[in-house]
Amino acid sequence: HFKLFEFLYSQKVADFEQSDCFYRCLRNSIRLSANDTFKFLFSKSQNFENIHDIFIECLNYNLDLVNFLLDLQIESPTNKILKSNLMDIIDAVLFSYDEDIIVKMIKINSSLFNANGNVYTLVLKLSKVASTKMLMSLFDKIAEVLPKEVLLKFATAFEFYNLNVANHIKSKLDE
Repeated sequence: HFKLFEFLYSQKVADFEQSDCFYRCLRNSIRLSANDTFKFLFSKSQNFENIHDIFIECLNYNLDLVNFLLDLQIESPTNKILKSNLMDIIDAVLFSYDEDIIVKMIKINSSLFNANGNVYTLVLKLSKVASTKMLMSLFDKIAEVLPKEVLLKFATAFEFYNLNVANHIKSKLDE
């Protein structure tokens, strides 16, 4: 099917990438899990004015494409594929509760956690959507991407909310 799509795309009109039809094709590829089509279209035009909407659409319908977009952002930090920060879209990210996505978003937005308020907000939101075991698994992965001083802030926040994850994080700091 993809070869047929490529052929049809080659017959496109000029400035197709700026048309509403292009964005409908992109959105349909997200919803239909046509990942190759999405990646193909995405590579044709990376000057998206509404990349935030596309990212949220991916969060709602296709987590594979969320990982694809996050990997692109991590590979090229100067290329702002994602114009929003984690705290602006945290509820949508946590709704899917995919550990890899959460870890990548934290890695991309690590500077947000220099402020204690963001740490406490994230801990409170995480505690509402995940069990202690889930949080321990998540922080095993997060420990690989955040500096120790930020992990200590997370441990302190978990202690503040009387959650057992604090000791688990502290044990990771000792390793």
